[in-house]
Amino acid sequence: MSAIVELGGWRYRGDLLPPGAAPTKGDATADITVTVTSVPVMAEEAEPGHPLWRRLADGRVLLSVSGIGRFCLSGGKQVDIEPAAGADPITLGLLLSGPVLAVLQRQRGFIPFDGAALGLNGKALLIVGASGLGKSSLAAVLAQQGWPVLADGVLAVACADTGPELVRGAPRLRLWRRSAQALGLDLEGCVPLRPGVARFDTRWGDGSPGPWAISGVVNVLNRAPAPMVERLSAARATACLARSVWSRPAYGEDRTGAARLMADMISLASRTPCWHLTLCEHLDGLTATSNLLQDVFSAAELPSPR
Repeated sequence: MSAIVELGGWRYRGDLLPPGAAPTKGDATADITVTVTSVPVMAEEAEPGHPLWRRLADGRVLLSVSGIGRFCLSGGKQVDIEPAAGADPITLGLLLSGPVLAVLQRQRGFIPFDGAALGLNGKALLIVGASGLGKSSLAAVLAQQGWPVLADGVLAVACADTGPELVRGAPRLRLWRRSAQALGLDLEGCVPLRPGVARFDTRWGDGSPGPWAISGVVNVLNRAPAPMVERLSAARATACLARSVWSRPAYGEDRTGAARLMADMISLASRTPCWHLTLCEHLDGLTATSNLLQDVFSAAELPSPR
């Protein structure tokens, strides 16, 4: 039986694994099992729908990427993969730890956000938003100012009876070389996410795998010459959060599932302080952005972790 590896707090076992995953220590059970096998074409795929994602009547989700492969996701824990001829295994593995992981989290009942998470006096502050806006770089600046790194990538949020919580994580941030150099970080020993791409997996100590109660959510929606931050009502926060959910087309056509997802986001927004952040468009403005956030948190009586 294949070994179990861990990435971002999630444990994988199987025929194909995400790049950067590390062997687990001690006794552990796999969260996700990956099997390379045939993924048959389903009748639902002949109907109009999303070009990549399809949800089957039995609840399974299909992902089909031309030239890469076909994925069948079920029960929040099983991934069947049929690679395309000549497909790059690293690309297949990266899909496992990104959009595929997001769908598996949703199948488990979690909200999968695209973001980074930092510790705030034993709780979690989430920074969520579309890819490429600079969330991880901002998180790195806050980490340099004393904020513990909890997670980066797909954030699994549970709307528990006791309040929203971040389910899993690991103290790592995925940073582009340019951002790391601007922040004065030494990338020696850091592993590229894939060969030839200047984005690296940077580690920030040995943190707890979670879960953590959520103290607040920062929605990064755009960039501008100067940073701005605004407290959001629950209704506006819900609309903003919807833009930060990973792989939403995979379950957006399921009316019952979509309604349940919206109810979960309303619960999160109504029970947790949320802000809209306009991030400074220049890397040298990240410190000003982080200082602005800390002033806002102080005014909102969210204490600094230092």
